[in-house]
Amino acid sequence: MDLSWLLLPLLACLILTGMHAWLGIHILSRGVIFVDLALAQIAALGAMTGILFGIEPGTPLSYVFALSFTLFGALVFSLTRFEKSKIPQEAIIGIVYAVAGALGIVVTAGTPDIHAVEKIRHILMGRSIVWVSGAVVTKTALVYGGVAFVHYLFRGPFLLVSTNPEEARRRGMRLRFWDFLFYTTFGVVITSSVQIAGVLLVFCFLIVPAVFGAMWAEKISNRLFLGWGLGTVASMVGLLLSYELPSGPVIVVVFGGLLLASGMVKLLLSGRKQTQVVGGAGLLVSLVLLVLLFSSRFQAAQEGEAGVGLGENTRMETEGDGPSTGSKKEDLSLKHLEAELLASDSSRREKALLVLRSHPDTKLLPALHKALEKEEDPDLKIHIAEEGLRMQDRAFVGVLVQLIEKAEMPFFRSEAYHLLQRFVDLPSEWEKEEVPTSQVLSSWWEKARKSLFWDSSKHRFSTKEN
Repeated sequence: MDLSWLLLPLLACLILTGMHAWLGIHILSRGVIFVDLALAQIAALGAMTGILFGIEPGTPLSYVFALSFTLFGALVFSLTRFEKSKIPQEAIIGIVYAVAGALGIVVTAGTPDIHAVEKIRHILMGRSIVWVSGAVVTKTALVYGGVAFVHYLFRGPFLLVSTNPEEARRRGMRLRFWDFLFYTTFGVVITSSVQIAGVLLVFCFLIVPAVFGAMWAEKISNRLFLGWGLGTVASMVGLLLSYELPSGPVIVVVFGGLLLASGMVKLLLSGRKQTQVVGGAGLLVSLVLLVLLFSSRFQAAQEGEAGVGLGENTRMETEGDGPSTGSKKEDLSLKHLEAELLASDSSRREKALLVLRSHPDTKLLPALHKALEKEEDPDLKIHIAEEGLRMQDRAFVGVLVQLIEKAEMPFFRSEAYHLLQRFVDLPSEWEKEEVPTSQVLSSWWEKARKSLFWDSSKHRFSTKEN
């Protein structure tokens, strides 16, 4: 099983963990748990407003729109923190979230763009983290590095305002100024992270490590290290388990499972018999569920027929007692997988691609090419091309180039280009998130198509020039 695809997603997760665990400590101390969801919704509203003016999501100008709206949200939240008020700030945050979401619907309701719904979904949910490119990881690391530097310089005032606002007031500190600075840096991080990981995963990276740290430590530095550790483990385990499943939701589930197990251990160590019984039972259930989850994923990785829907009769026909039945069983499995790849039901084709990911077989390359010729869904075309590239067929590089040139939606052009960046050594001047023009891509492909070869040391296609 080739796990090279894990490297960039894991690196992205570790970068998210490093920054969000620290910010989560502040958010937990301030008691504004859902502020990241509200700021993410405000950033999405900014990007949606950009669509109304013809600005495509994912472009630098769209990011400027989103960030400007986020800064306005930071100003609102810094002005709505009062020393004594009957209205908790969390209520204000909830109202802002709801209004921003409603405004997004109103703003895009009249747009003539027929693909607006898909664009909005992409804005809110972000790109699956397994599709993250090296350029995006680098850009995110630089942005987070700048924010981390600001927080390092002002770590004293930030922590005091977050953990002990009464003492900060007593010292004469301007709380609204420090709140605005904090929420501004927080908004910059959220605007970037939601685009690559989605709202749910970003929320977990922010809150779960902070809760875990608070559960086991009082000192801020200890909480931070514990949070980093949990985020790293959850990222690694979640990505490994998500080989055939959506990575974001799987990592969220792993976060929840680890936090549940941690809570049960805490009860078990409480010293009280009743809570120890509850903690022990809960921990046992958590461990059993974790073992079942791991075993089911490894079983799926060992069974080529998993998820394709071959049916019980097919399995009975392919099972035999003698050694001669092995090749027949393999041939039958390949035939059924080929049939599923060419099925009229898109869900069956999608499941076949998932099975092919864990069991790549070059004998199915002709079926992949046939499926690509018949496929009309650009999303499935991209997934078909990905499996072909995993099997080191350079023809699928040309397929991606055509997809980038012909796809109507910028979203799919962007996805195809990120896949191209993952599997091909592209010219150094292309190390950016923006998709090159069709003319530039075509010119490169005409020159590279004959010299392109699979470089096993890099686990990607390269040219003699590279």
